[in-house]
Formats: sequence, C-alpha cells, structure tokens
Amino acid sequence: MASANAQVGLARTAYYPLVNIVGAGGFESGSITTLLQGPGALWSIGASAAETIFDGGRRRALNDQAKSAYDSTVASYRQTVLTGFQQVEDKPGGVANS
Repeated sequence: MASANAQVGLARTAYYPLVNIVGAGGFESGSITTLLQGPGALWSIGASAAETIFDGGRRRALNDQAKSAYDSTVASYRQTVLTGFQQVEDKPGGVANS
C-alpha cells in the first residue's frame, strides 16, 4: 500500500513544471604557469524551466490510474485481513472458540 500511495504522489508531480539549476566553473589559460591565476578563472550559472502545455489528458489519466491502483491495493489488503479473521473464527478449537 505504501508503494501504491507513493505512485499517487509521483503522478501528481506531473502537474508541476520541471526546474533545473546548473552551475559550472573552471580555469583557462594558454600557459600552464598562469592557469590558476585570477584572469584564467571562468564560471557559468543558469536556470531553466519546462512545462507541458497540452498533453491530451495524459497527466489526469496517469493520476486517475495511480489512484485506482492504490484503491485496489487497499481493498486487497482489507480482504486479506478479513479472510484471516474469518479463518481464526471458523477454526475448531481456535482462539475464538476457547
């Protein structure tokens, strides 16, 4: 059930934009002796964001599918627990009949 619940959370993340922040640094020089000096340093930083504008209902369908899988897993778990309780109740000489 925990895994199915996590899948519901992952399906919801599709509604949010993807944001990336990237940085890079290094040194550049024509001579090895001046490589680590101030003028040889370079750096770059940038950000980007991406969002899908139209997906034909794919995100909603994936979200609904994840919710349905979770509901199915919960129902299966409950049925397993109820079956276990029924087997204990029906067992001759079991805990309930003692």
